[in-house]
Amino acid sequence: MVGRVLLVICLIHVGVIFSGKIVFNSYDNTLLISDTKEKFSFTVNTNLAPFRTKGKFVYTPPKVKGISHDLPEGEILVLENLVTIGPVGTDIVVSKEVFQKLKERIDFEYVCGYYPVEVLSNEIVLVKERMEKKDLREYLSCLLDRFELPKVVSVGTLKVTPTPPQVSVLECHHVEWGSVFLLKVEDDSPYEVYWNGEKGKLWFHAREPFEISLRVVDIFGEGTETTLSTRETFSLFVEHTITVWRGEEILLPDRLTWFFFPTGSFVKKLSCEFPGKFHLLGFDGTGYRVLLRLHVIPREFFVSRNFPHFTE
Repeated sequence: MVGRVLLVICLIHVGVIFSGKIVFNSYDNTLLISDTKEKFSFTVNTNLAPFRTKGKFVYTPPKVKGISHDLPEGEILVLENLVTIGPVGTDIVVSKEVFQKLKERIDFEYVCGYYPVEVLSNEIVLVKERMEKKDLREYLSCLLDRFELPKVVSVGTLKVTPTPPQVSVLECHHVEWGSVFLLKVEDDSPYEVYWNGEKGKLWFHAREPFEISLRVVDIFGEGTETTLSTRETFSLFVEHTITVWRGEEILLPDRLTWFFFPTGSFVKKLSCEFPGKFHLLGFDGTGYRVLLRLHVIPREFFVSRNFPHFTE
């Protein structure tokens, strides 16, 4: 029971930690608060290396006279990596108004990095220096609710308006196996695939002929739709059984290539001198196959013979 309670507490704690983010941009000494999309300035009293941590506690100096030498005059926020934040004399100095906002967000994730980018509007950003795509995504997520990045992030202006997913369809049709559709989806955001309105995967297989409605939608509701058609299937494998007299010559239909299993050879005509049961396989380049079961009997017996009819 105790273990379950601890597990629940840990899950809740993790959820709170990553509920928001404070980003310190050393490029222009501005900080972002992710949940309010606010941007403020800050100064530093030390050389800050990039970090990713969370708040540890808020230090409040004791109200005792005579022993406050070298102690902060007011409250400061201490991060887990021991970087301090406050209005005066800390590693990172912010205004009193901003400090109050950070105190209320002590459980947020605190990130310090170099982000040479300027948001010109909800649709356009200006990348001033080369930077990693993941860093640009992290920075913009603190300012914009809807955005998508191109495959390659380059220096200059970038349009970040979400666009519908680009969908390429590879169709494979086989008369015996049916139709298979394979998708290649290009989109910067997570997306879902729907076949005939039902959530599916990046492939679809059907053996019956009908039309399929395909829709790919990303998390912003941007979607791409198209209609695909499957094809009718039929069996390419046919079996026949015939009975012939011993020594009777059989002419095989020449539109197929015939393989005689007992001799392991290809034949165009056949005459069996021994009674018994034999098999031949006929096939062509399209995959059509005929298994011919041959019953050879002596002439002393009367049988009803029914040779199969082959059509071109």
